[in-house]
Amino acid sequence: MIFRATAQWFAGWLEAHRGRRDTPPPLPEFDGEAFVVDSDPNHVYSALFAGGRRAGKSWIAVAMAVAYAIAFPKSIVWLVAAA
Repeated sequence: MIFRATAQWFAGWLEAHRGRRDTPPPLPEFDGEAFVVDSDPNHVYSALFAGGRRAGKSWIAVAMAVAYAIAFPKSIVWLVAAA
């Protein structure tokens, strides 16, 4: 099920983020010619969900935002969705 893979990725990202939240690493140099999508939780700073209608993207995104807010009290959490 896609939710399981998404939740497992998010758990890894949250753990990696916990360690770098107060002292983020410097951004790497960007080379547009050699650009490769990297989904490793240790390297990702944000997430974008794509897929068909009624697939549960908004639901899982809200659940992850709530989990982040619980993990990091007093953090600012926001979501953007098409109307």
